[in-house]
Formats: sequence, C-alpha cells, structure tokens
Amino acid sequence: MKVLHLIDSGGLYGAEQMLLALTEEQIKQGLEPIILSCGLPDEPDKALEVEAEKRKIPVIKWRMKAGLNFKGAWQIIKFAKKEQVNIFHSHGYKFNILFAIFPRFIQKKPFLTTVHGYVHAPKYSASWVYQILDKICLRRMNRIVFVSQQTQKSFLSLKNFNIISNGISTVTHSKVELNKRFDGDSIKLLAVGRLAIEKGFEFILQAIYDANVAGKKISLDIMGTGSELVNLQNMVQKLKLSNKVTFLGFIEEPSRYFYEYDALIMPSSTEGLPITLLEALREKLPVLASNVGEIPFILEEHCPLINVDKDLPSLYKNICEFERFYRTNGKQAELALYDKFKKEYSSTNMASKYKAVYESM
Repeated sequence: MKVLHLIDSGGLYGAEQMLLALTEEQIKQGLEPIILSCGLPDEPDKALEVEAEKRKIPVIKWRMKAGLNFKGAWQIIKFAKKEQVNIFHSHGYKFNILFAIFPRFIQKKPFLTTVHGYVHAPKYSASWVYQILDKICLRRMNRIVFVSQQTQKSFLSLKNFNIISNGISTVTHSKVELNKRFDGDSIKLLAVGRLAIEKGFEFILQAIYDANVAGKKISLDIMGTGSELVNLQNMVQKLKLSNKVTFLGFIEEPSRYFYEYDALIMPSSTEGLPITLLEALREKLPVLASNVGEIPFILEEHCPLINVDKDLPSLYKNICEFERFYRTNGKQAELALYDKFKKEYSSTNMASKYKAVYESM
C-alpha cells in the first residue's frame, strides 16, 4: 500500500516529529510511505526534508506558489496517479482546503487527514480564515483522525473520524538514575517548543523572577525558535534574568539532553498531544504541564497539573508544589508513566492503528 503524506512544514515541531515516527514505522510494517513536503518556489531544503533524508524516508521536495493554488494541487493529483498512490494522508489545513475543491470523480483516491490541532490565529488574519475554511472542508474528507479526545470535542458534528494518539520510538537516551532528580538545593528546568504565545513561555519567565525574589535557585533552558523570541529575550533583560535563563535555539533531538534537567515545564494554553511530553515520559523526565488537550488523560492520575484558568500567573507556586510532590512520589510516578507510554504511545502502536484505518478505506 502506497501512502502519500502531504505537509507544508514550518519547522521540525510536533506534527513533523509525529510524521517522521509514523513513516519510519510504516516502512517496517510493509507500507510504502512518501512524504510530499511543500514549499515556495526556490525555497531551500526544509528541516523536515533534511531529517527525512537522514532517516532514509522517501521525501519529495515539492515547490509551488503560495495561497489557494489549485493548479498546484492538480499537479499533485497527477503525480500521485503516476506513482500509483493508494491513499492521500494530509497533515495540515493547506491540503485539506486544496483537495476539497475537486469533485470525487477527479480525486478518486481515499483522502484522510490528521487534525494535529490549531495554533492561535488573530481574528480576521489569513490563518484565521484558513482555519475556518479547514473546518468546512473537513466534511469532505473520507476520514478524519484526531490526535486527542479533547481536539475531537470541537468537531462533535463530524461522524467519520478516529482518535489515534501520537506515538514515538521507545528507544531511550536516558543516562540518569531516578533518584538524581531534584537532588540538591537548586532546580534546573527545561522548556521545549515553538516560541509562540500559546506556549506560555512568559509565565515561566515570571516564575523564574518570582523564584529569584524569594531566594530560590531555579534556572531555565529554552530549546526552540519562533515569533516570540525577541519579546521573550526583552522580558529576560527587563527582569534581569540573564544569569538564570538561556535560549539554546533549535536543538536536534532535544530528548538526548533531558538527563541534564530536573523537570520539563509546559504551561501551554492549548495543545493536542505534544510529542515533547511523550519524549519526556520515555526518558523518565518529570513533567509539569497544563491541563489542556490530551495532557490530563496522560498525567492526571500520576502527578499535579497546571490549571490554565487560575495557575499561570502564580506558576512559581506550582513549581514549588511539584518539587514537594516529586520528593515524595516522583519515582513511583515516573515508572508508572513510563509503563503507560510503552503500552499506549509507541510509534508501533500508532502506525498499526493508522494501517487499520487505511485498510478500512
């Protein structure tokens, strides 16, 4: 079975990491996945394309004009026919919208889309319009896959869907003994991801400042790039946290360095199922995260959560509470979450579920 994965990637974030893990596993399971990575004319190689080539995953570097380029979509349909593709699998609203316009007798192949979640889009912006169009076009998809129950709740009227959790490789990089976390009078925190408003990085910086005022030794490393970088750097300067906060930029395979930290902190206001969270469970890195998306379904029974409706302005208090919790129950929580990860969130499990959906189509 040949599957054409369609994506217009803006980096190497959650959706891209999920796609790489999925296609790697699909190859092992006997499928023939191809990643069609879209970009603008003359755009250089994207991070996703470089990583796919490194992992020996078939990737097509497709370049076409931006916007609602239906001519470009038609060219993709012709390419897929030539390659004898069996299934179209979209990862993002660009291709949902482009392909929804074609009548079924023209685009005959089954079309599946994975809804990874929507980022915050200012009202009346181009992204806001595209998100509205996407929600309309989802009704024309043969099948929709949501990565979390919480994401699906926003689309209650849709019937032709499955919920398949994201998954990653179970190969670990861990180099630390469980009893070495929070071992001392200082805490070293890590935040990973796209530097965007919805990720809540400014609340972490405020918490580091509050810790500094209280005489608590807490430092923070931030791995990632994004539109909020300058604002966050300015906030660090304003709060005089240069000796407490370090911006590391884009880090390839950040989980290789998780052993250096006491905890991963994720105060996001919106999430689906974060790949970084799964990587932390695999590496047995404690996680202090928001009660949004699929996060509560994974963590709630095992460790405290950040309540986005009331806790974000006082995040320092949550960090202190989490430290006390970890010193008492952390080892048991890590082991329980690691077992849960292996059972429910492996890339093998994810790929098997997608294969079943493909076959049913």
